[in-house]
Amino acid sequence: MPYKICEIQLTRPTKAVFALMDALNLDCAKAQRLIDKGRVQLNGERLSVKAEITGVLSALVFDPKPSGLRPCFAAPDFAVFEKPSGVLTHPNGFDCGGALLDDAKALFGANAQICHRLDRETSGLIVVSQNKKAEAALKDQFASRLAKKTYLAFVKGAIDAKRLIDAPIALGTRKRNDGLGLPKVIGAVSFSQGKEARTLIEPLDYFAELNATLIEARPIGGRTHQIRLHLKHIGRPILGDVLYGASVETARAALDKSLTRSERIAKTGADRLMLHAASIEFFYKSRFLIKSGIAFDKEALLCAVDTNMR
Repeated sequence: MPYKICEIQLTRPTKAVFALMDALNLDCAKAQRLIDKGRVQLNGERLSVKAEITGVLSALVFDPKPSGLRPCFAAPDFAVFEKPSGVLTHPNGFDCGGALLDDAKALFGANAQICHRLDRETSGLIVVSQNKKAEAALKDQFASRLAKKTYLAFVKGAIDAKRLIDAPIALGTRKRNDGLGLPKVIGAVSFSQGKEARTLIEPLDYFAELNATLIEARPIGGRTHQIRLHLKHIGRPILGDVLYGASVETARAALDKSLTRSERIAKTGADRLMLHAASIEFFYKSRFLIKSGIAFDKEALLCAVDTNMR
């Protein structure tokens, strides 16, 4: 569990933010952030007062539980990890089973942070800052689209030419998706409501026996699930994609964790999302171009499916 509850006994009137700073060795901003996020309780109730208090103060704080992941590249202010498929970047609850952030903080200290997004099922390169200054500089590059990322993906069917997919994307919302009978997390290509998004794709190899194409994808922009949605839009969903490569019922079963491995392979073509962040280019005092050292080719696909499908 990546969180723990710290209890602080206040025997004399003290402001909560000062008590948290002293007991947990936090600066004022971090202590206040814990309070603002509702992670601090007073005598079992969410803290809602700013005046001096007494009693038992309970704070929910991040407690790294590293899994042993090590960076593939490290510099004085940042590091790059090759995240395996199935590993979260950030913890999303008490029982998430750990995340890349656990390993980052265990290796580089409490100020280490993930600098950009990578879906749980997407494998590949992700940048971690080691201090606040590097965090601000790197996050700004990813937010402003100055950093460039290249992905590899196995898709259903044949793609025989390089092309630019230009299709706006709308994020999934509960209001929209409930009306369509879809899970909230599912986005959509929408020319009326979406935001601009373009992805350049290039075929690298076609495997006739699998009816699958290995492609390189370079997103221009960075909408949630952009590559997955764009490939679905052109009728070439990524193998193993339970959200955009199969039925709504399959997506619901996957999100409910009731979809078995064999069912997933039968319905989507692989037991994981066959999408890999293969290279990343950014500037931090100088230019860095990091390329993945993990093979992601036909053998990777064959390892992701049952032997009777070879």
